[in-house]
Amino acid sequence: MNQFWRKVWEICLLKAGPQDLPGTQSWLIKAVFAYFSVSFVLATMNLSVGASLASAFVDVVLLLLASYVILWVKLTPDRWYQTATSMAAVSVVIGVFALPAAGLQAYLGTENSIVAFPVLILIGLIVWNLLIFAQIFKYALEVNIFIGALFSGFYMYLSLKVMNILFFQAD
Repeated sequence: MNQFWRKVWEICLLKAGPQDLPGTQSWLIKAVFAYFSVSFVLATMNLSVGASLASAFVDVVLLLLASYVILWVKLTPDRWYQTATSMAAVSVVIGVFALPAAGLQAYLGTENSIVAFPVLILIGLIVWNLLIFAQIFKYALEVNIFIGALFSGFYMYLSLKVMNILFFQAD
């Protein structure tokens, strides 16, 4: 288990790629469960428990579906286990780093001027996540980093748009 998370950390530092993780269903399930858990905890800071469960579920489905479709378009679906595992595991790491900032932001609310600090941290984490996903897509699709960044941006946009429409639209 420690070896797995060490490799995930190397992916986060852009020193490794999805090919360095095991391409098995069991590791994908473990990474997805961890991602679901972190996503649920993060969502509870802004949503009810029921909506947080739904949000975490949709988030996981989007990750799995988008990673498969992106690989399918490039005709490399055989790399899906490693790609989806790395995306989920990296998202766990980013989510763990985001927990304190998101908690502080939720606690302070939008009226407090110091809320800019956690927002800046969260923006930095989003940029880091985009870079990591670009690296993952670069290796998984065997393309240059710019094409990987396009896929990363597409995935991030799609994910944020769907989550916003489903869970954060004003009444």
